[in-house]
Amino acid sequence: MRKTLCLLLAVLLCLPAFSVAETAAPLEAAAPLGACPGLAVTGALVWQIADGEVLCQRPETGETVARLGVNTLLLPTEVLAYQGITSWSEDSVMLLLGLTGNGDGRKAALIELTYKDGAVSVRNVLDASSALGFLFGDSQWIEIDAIGCGERLFIAAMDARYAFHFHVYTPGTNTMTPLGERPLEAFHAAIPYGDGLLLAVPAEDDSLLSLMSLSLDDGATRLMRTVAVDSARRLFNFAYSDGEKRLYFTSNGTVYALNPSGEAAPEVVGAMDAVPAELRLGAVTHDRFIAHAELPGQLLSCTLRSRTEAAPLRVFNPAGEAVVYTAAGAFGVANPAYAVSVTESGDEADALAALQSGTASFDACVIRLNGDAYRAMREGDLLAKLSGSAILSDAIADMPARLQDALASDGAPLACPVSVTNACQLLNIRALERLAGCSRDALPTDWVGFFDLLKQLADRGALIGSDDYCLYDGALPAGALREMLFSWMLQDCFLWLDAKEGTPDALVGALTPVLEAFNAVPWDRLGLPEEGVDTAYGSGFEPATGNGDVPPSLILDGALEIAEMPLPECYEFWPLSLEPGGARLIAQNISAICVNPDSPHVQAATAFVEYLWNSLDAVTRASLCQSMNAPVLNPDYDDDLAYLQQSADLLGQDMDAAQSAGERAQLGAELADLEAYLDDYRENARWLISEASVARYRAQANRLQPTASEAWFTDAVAGAMFEFLNGQLTPAGFALAVSEAR
Repeated sequence: MRKTLCLLLAVLLCLPAFSVAETAAPLEAAAPLGACPGLAVTGALVWQIADGEVLCQRPETGETVARLGVNTLLLPTEVLAYQGITSWSEDSVMLLLGLTGNGDGRKAALIELTYKDGAVSVRNVLDASSALGFLFGDSQWIEIDAIGCGERLFIAAMDARYAFHFHVYTPGTNTMTPLGERPLEAFHAAIPYGDGLLLAVPAEDDSLLSLMSLSLDDGATRLMRTVAVDSARRLFNFAYSDGEKRLYFTSNGTVYALNPSGEAAPEVVGAMDAVPAELRLGAVTHDRFIAHAELPGQLLSCTLRSRTEAAPLRVFNPAGEAVVYTAAGAFGVANPAYAVSVTESGDEADALAALQSGTASFDACVIRLNGDAYRAMREGDLLAKLSGSAILSDAIADMPARLQDALASDGAPLACPVSVTNACQLLNIRALERLAGCSRDALPTDWVGFFDLLKQLADRGALIGSDDYCLYDGALPAGALREMLFSWMLQDCFLWLDAKEGTPDALVGALTPVLEAFNAVPWDRLGLPEEGVDTAYGSGFEPATGNGDVPPSLILDGALEIAEMPLPECYEFWPLSLEPGGARLIAQNISAICVNPDSPHVQAATAFVEYLWNSLDAVTRASLCQSMNAPVLNPDYDDDLAYLQQSADLLGQDMDAAQSAGERAQLGAELADLEAYLDDYRENARWLISEASVARYRAQANRLQPTASEAWFTDAVAGAMFEFLNGQLTPAGFALAVSEAR
């Protein structure tokens, strides 16, 4: 349980680390505070399982003082299905082993281990098969974990629905008591606490963390207190000291402590000193945080140090961009004079209101370019001009012209992108050539022509009763598809306005013929169901078989990326202009970081923005900068190939050893699927960014336009849209309503 929760959070958050002045005094913390996923603590020793061995290590040096092979604890006929380790007593840990294949069905063994005379010794062995055997060899459990709680073992097993089933096992009586079920999102951590467990639970409000006690007798929970935090989703590394009555946790590299049953706010007790962000920090012993790295068996530790001498640099991240957290930690290590904190509690409207009132507590803010808040900040002169940064000026000058206009004013950078996606529909060129009887060059490039093409297909009955093709998704009813295509067209209409391709005064003349062509489409003759799935807009390929090598869907909504991605060659990104001969625009969704002009740390905040830009991955930077055209190899290619080949080899061995024809046939089918995937991966995954993907992306560069401003999507426009779709407004009436809405 703890492993799944913490690794899930770590993937999302990638918590950073901080460094501060070397003159700061280390903090003394009682030992031990507890354990983290895969780590157990006994006094001054740390235990973990790595590569089939139990390792007993000293945290100060990372030295392994003793080890024990897990397989030495098994009978020759036993196959290991699960292994886990947890703190048990002051000088011992409990190893939980799940075993199969011993001729006696599933077996669970509890083995108490201790460190004695320079070696790992077995203190006690318990057969828990009658109570815990159901956990092993059963495919319904995709995660199992155990936590030592006094003389009892807390068991959590996650099922295929990502819900945890809680149990408590008492070795003395060999009894298992169910404690109910909890969803995965219901808690961050479960920690031994008194006679039960302490649950750290995010509240509905993301700025609150609830602490609850869980009884191991009946599963009852009790709210102990609710704590105000920057973001409950960004907390990690919970550990409790029973002697101190303090709960320790980390947020963005800072170590906090609080009394779970008290009233005082969390206290900053230190920072994690020079620990890379990718480490999973865990137990606290003496004055050190203990970590085990991505490399199994590697143990690292860091001294808790005071951060009182570091000036705060605050970043507001309502967009929730994970890369900001990673860069914040690394920036703090490189610039120990500043302690960077990141919060996402609140939204863009809060950021705007704080800047307008002069009460903003943040130095930098991450915000969407198409939001009303960014437009208001820009128009209200509430963004610091970053013209002193040659790095940012050069980067923005290398971006497409329309994006430069959105990010800069009078040549001065106002914001720097941190993420980008490009939304654009695709056409199945080969299928449309067959069905419409026209060449690629004759396919429409504007919305009037596109709706005329749909009318031609309907008049020909090309999709009625077709087992080969569908317009978009065979499960999407006509009404939902009609509404979706209208929304795509309206997005392009607003892009047209934001790109200054037209004006609100010219909108009626440009939009009216598009709406007339839309109304002329006989939607009921396009092979679309009247009833069906009307929530998600399409899965693309599923409903039909396709004609030979041509996929069935005539249109898809896609993301234009510079990264290499598998795409049938018959599909092309096919933007449409609002009016004949007009610009064919592609919507860019951009999150960017800007600086508060009233911040006392404008220079440091600008340096952080530069650091963040330089730390963005190759795909993001190449997606934005037009000069970055060099191919990039997939760094995981060789490792992935080796893993896939090993998996195929193991499947082949299992197939050879199968006892029945049915089992061999099933394994053979699995092996064939895996080998096909391996061949595809070998052929198509070598490049992260290839020459072909660069060429495809750059061909669309002049069409990229930051997503239409939310200011166009007013309540009046939404109301007029549904009135038009319901036949209550004429094309000219709707066009007029849109032109007057802003």
